[in-house]
Amino acid sequence: MRNTILYIIGLTICICSIVMLFLVSFKQNSFAPENLIIIDGKMPTTEILEMPSINVNPGTTSKYSFYLSFLNDGQYNINFSFKEKIENILKDYINVKLKINNEILFEEKLKDICNGDTTLSFIKEVNKDSPLLVEILYEVPISVGNEIQGLKTSFELKLYVKKEGI
Repeated sequence: MRNTILYIIGLTICICSIVMLFLVSFKQNSFAPENLIIIDGKMPTTEILEMPSINVNPGTTSKYSFYLSFLNDGQYNINFSFKEKIENILKDYINVKLKINNEILFEEKLKDICNGDTTLSFIKEVNKDSPLLVEILYEVPISVGNEIQGLKTSFELKLYVKKEGI
């Protein structure tokens, strides 16, 4: 009888341990994006993000995304500027779409923003419990012909975030 009770207690502890490990692992991985930028709001934040090399073909779409997580609620001025690293004619053909939480904030040709002088600026009301998903989509229209075959482009994105009133 005593062995049965010890066996049941041991089995219960093992099952509880496995469940706890699973829950801890799930909680840690439930929001663990590869690209997470934390904004404290006490001072401006500047990040330079290297956009991966884009190898494009007509009719294709590529996406780069990251999260902005805020430690304080409030209104934030979010600025994006693009700088081309590989110069070629691709920027004339690539359409860029900038989205924050599925809201399209900008949709133009890459050439219109990839000169280092253009800054896209947006004011967003943020909640510290709700990170913002920033997505940059690159599309080459199907109508573009052979002139871009085999070309690549790459650029960096400068992100500047400042809490309003600071």
